[in-house]
Amino acid sequence: MAACIQCNLEFGCSCNLHEGKYCDKCFNKLSLEGKIIPRNENTCGQTIENLQEKLEYVLEKYKLEKLIRIQNKSIIKYQIRHISDNPCKYYDIINKM
Repeated sequence: MAACIQCNLEFGCSCNLHEGKYCDKCFNKLSLEGKIIPRNENTCGQTIENLQEKLEYVLEKYKLEKLIRIQNKSIIKYQIRHISDNPCKYYDIINKM
């Protein structure tokens, strides 16, 4: 038996719960309050290793162009930090670098 960790309502199987933890009502409430961030599926296939390689490439390519280097570095570092909750947010921008 699986129960929502927020309201303790029984749901039978954890597959009926968001992230295996929250019922629909609690998940929506916590999402709106910003207490949990829903995870998006990694449909673009980005990995931390690929992002780190792209970061090294950007740092090398734009050595002398500080503004472009800082902008691109910020985008890639953000994507690395959010690889689990929004893995494809900057996929198109990163691929054009």
